[in-house]
Amino acid sequence: MISKSRSGVVRERRWIGMSVGIAWLFSVVAWADEGAADALLQRNVSQLKAFLAEQERERELERERELVGEMVLIKGGCYDMGSPSNESGRQSNETQHRVCVEDFWMGQYEVTQGQWQRVMGSNPSRFQKGDNYPVESVSWNEALDFIDKLNRQSGKNYRLPTEAEWEYAARGGRKTAYWWGNTISHENANYGSDECCSGKAEGRDQWVNTAPVGSFKPNPYGLYDTAGNVWEWTCSGYDSHYKNNTETSCKNRADTGLRADRGGSWGNEPAWVRAANRFGNNRDYRSGSLGFRLVLPPR
Repeated sequence: MISKSRSGVVRERRWIGMSVGIAWLFSVVAWADEGAADALLQRNVSQLKAFLAEQERERELERERELVGEMVLIKGGCYDMGSPSNESGRQSNETQHRVCVEDFWMGQYEVTQGQWQRVMGSNPSRFQKGDNYPVESVSWNEALDFIDKLNRQSGKNYRLPTEAEWEYAARGGRKTAYWWGNTISHENANYGSDECCSGKAEGRDQWVNTAPVGSFKPNPYGLYDTAGNVWEWTCSGYDSHYKNNTETSCKNRADTGLRADRGGSWGNEPAWVRAANRFGNNRDYRSGSLGFRLVLPPR
């Protein structure tokens, strides 16, 4: 039997390889003399153990892939966070300033309903249309509940991105309003539903609300849906003027104040899905237009 992983890599079932190895091992023992057979047996038992250990590691990795999805390594660097004064749609909370981030891994996609279901055993989403749609209607605290449980299962230290990490990754190394340029169309992202944006967004896409993750082209870093689809929680507190360096750190559960979310959604006009656009919500706020994605610090 052949199985196919999410990344498209075809893997034969491990038992085929193990069965062949066992059959070969016993055929050797059948014709060899006793001394040679003992030596061959010891050597091949060791090889078989190594083979089985490698298969177990692959199974663990595949299981983790099912829980967290594909991760992309984002190489750290410095950039101008925020927007220039002449950017169309700019808000007063987007003060441009220099920020540096370290290397980190980031989810290639927003966390899906399927991933949430596998970890939490439930689906809180308002729009339950399939496993490959983004999970939404989860508060900041509930996103942390998911991550805590995921970390116990995986033995890793996944978390939400800081606001600075999020914008750095979303820009994909670009300085424009959106990672692809300074204008937007429905070929680029899922935004501007009819009920929200009459007269503010030209044309329409095929989704009334959320779209399956990965429905649009990825940015230069290989990340999908950093503009539109659903807003994404960050771990940072929301400071409307970037005065206290909150964008580079994570808040604890007990810390008061708003939490920053990014990216805009299916229900927003073009200005709200720019890379620099930002918003703050209460830790317990839920919305059918708000989800999250994971990051993992490098080892």
